Amino acid sequence: MPTLYAQLSGSTVRITSPANGATVGPVEDITGKGWEPKLNNYLIVEPVDQSGRRWVQAQIASAEWTRSVHFGQGDTPSGMRYRVYVLSTSTQLPVGELTKQTDSPQESPAITVTLKK
Repeated sequence: MPTLYAQLSGSTVRITSPANGATVGPVEDITGKGWEPKLNNYLIVEPVDQSGRRWVQAQIASAEWTRSVHFGQGDTPSGMRYRVYVLSTSTQLPVGELTKQTDSPQESPAITVTLKK
């Protein structure tokens, strides 16, 4: 699987809740502001375990948004850390594991959260 790189743009997209460093449950609402209207915008969850795996959680298409996000699976241990950010790309992506290369990807500033069960 190719490594996917993205550039941080002068994007106004940002996550407003939870705060960076927060503790989250297995399902948590993520709230944010902004979107790139000429691109497809997706809320992404990526384990901070260097596996390189990422999951598309939801599409965003409004200036203020809240989306329900899943962290881990049933057997994922407490203490697992995740990076959460918005990926804006011209590529259309399905919800689920992100396995395909994206065109012109741009990432919002990320937050890191820790799963607590």
